[in-house]
Amino acid sequence: MDGFIKVSRKLLDSAIWNDAYDAALFFYCLLRASHNRYEGLEPGQFYSSFPSMMKGLGWSRNGIKAHLRNLIAMGMISVSENTGALVITVINWASISMMTEEDSACHAMTPACHQTTPARHEMTAACRDMTAEVSQHDTYQKDNQKERQSVNRTQQFELWFHEYPRRNRKSEALKAWLKLDATAEVLTAALRNAKCSSQWLRENGRFIPAAVKFLDGDWENYVDHEETEASKAWTEY
Repeated sequence: MDGFIKVSRKLLDSAIWNDAYDAALFFYCLLRASHNRYEGLEPGQFYSSFPSMMKGLGWSRNGIKAHLRNLIAMGMISVSENTGALVITVINWASISMMTEEDSACHAMTPACHQTTPARHEMTAACRDMTAEVSQHDTYQKDNQKERQSVNRTQQFELWFHEYPRRNRKSEALKAWLKLDATAEVLTAALRNAKCSSQWLRENGRFIPAAVKFLDGDWENYVDHEETEASKAWTEY
């Protein structure tokens, strides 16, 4: 492989410089990218596979995967699959490489640059799952966050329920609590207002409803409407 490319100085502002391996992998992709349309490729794309990248860079498979994910997250490249091979696209390739359509037309395609070999089309299970792994990683992060939020919400309920005068039907109350958009602070304020109300103080608390009934809607009678709307807006944000 021969030839050269020009690189825009704007690349100095990129986040790839935070990690030397990210920078090395990006320049590897930039130098491998096609200059014009060729065998289904657009300018800025190239075919590859993990075995060929491991051989070209001297890195482990896991290392390549990790830094590909970093570049994808930074919006520097994208990875897809075509006829059993990875297609790596350098995003904004033309502006980064300072290549115009006129320049592209002047570049002759040589067999050495884009030779079709079995190695190029070699596709292992890990290669086929590359895009899926990135998606699964994002899904895992979101699920993990939801799980942490659920645990935190349950802990808040335990504190709230401990303060409630009647502690029966706890499991039903927890289900009602988890369905509400209102924050723990608003529900706690509503509870404390209710405990001071004439209805709850009558006949030693005879008319205090079960916690699940309070959470099913009664709590709204003991909190200001503006406070409830502010809580809902924060929860949705």
